[in-house]
Amino acid sequence: MDVGTLLRHWRSRLTPTALGLPPRTRRAGVTQADIAAAAGCSLRTYAGVEAGRTRPSDELLDTLSDVLQLSADERHTLWRAAVGSARPAVSFATGRDRGLARMVDALPYPAYVTDAAWRVLAANRAVAQWFVDFGSLPAADRNIGKWIFGHPHTRHVFVRWDHFADEFVARVRALYATLGDVPAFASWLTEMRGYPDFESRWTTDS
Repeated sequence: MDVGTLLRHWRSRLTPTALGLPPRTRRAGVTQADIAAAAGCSLRTYAGVEAGRTRPSDELLDTLSDVLQLSADERHTLWRAAVGSARPAVSFATGRDRGLARMVDALPYPAYVTDAAWRVLAANRAVAQWFVDFGSLPAADRNIGKWIFGHPHTRHVFVRWDHFADEFVARVRALYATLGDVPAFASWLTEMRGYPDFESRWTTDS
C-alpha cells in the first residue's frame, strides 16, 4: 500500500478534538492543514508526503506517527511505505523479563536470555552446570561475547570453538547493520574488539 493511501486512512479516523481542535461536522474532518499544523511543518510539505512526492525526514516521520496516533505496527508500516526501510534503531530492550526468566528456569536443558549486546539477563541451572555460572561473575562480565572470547574455559566447552566463534561474529555483523549507531551496542562492540580473537574475525573481509 502506498504512503498516501495510508496517511489518508489514518487521518480520516482522527477527529478534530483528538488534535485539540474545536468539534466540526462529520463532513469537515481532519484536513491536511490540520496535520501539518500539528506536526509543525508546512502544508506544502505534508501534502507532498501524502501525495508521495516528498521524502520525509526521520524527524517528520516520528512526528507524524505521534500526531496520527499510530500503533507500533503502524509506525513500522509508515516507515516502510515512506522510505522503504525500517526505522533506524536508537535503543534496545535491556530489562529483565520475568516471564522469559521463568520460562528459562523451567527448561531442563541449558537456556539463557540476553539483550542485543549479549548481556545475560537470565540463565538457568543447566547453563551453570554445563557452561558457566554467570551469577558468580562480576556484573560487567555477565556477557556471552566476553565469555566466548575472554575465558579460556570456553575452548574446552565447545568441541569446535573456532566454528562457534565465527558464527558468533557473523551474528554480530548482522546486528551491526541496524544497531551500529546505538550507543550501548557501539560501546559493547568497542570492548569486544579489545579481544584479539574477536578483532581478527571482525576485521576479516569487513
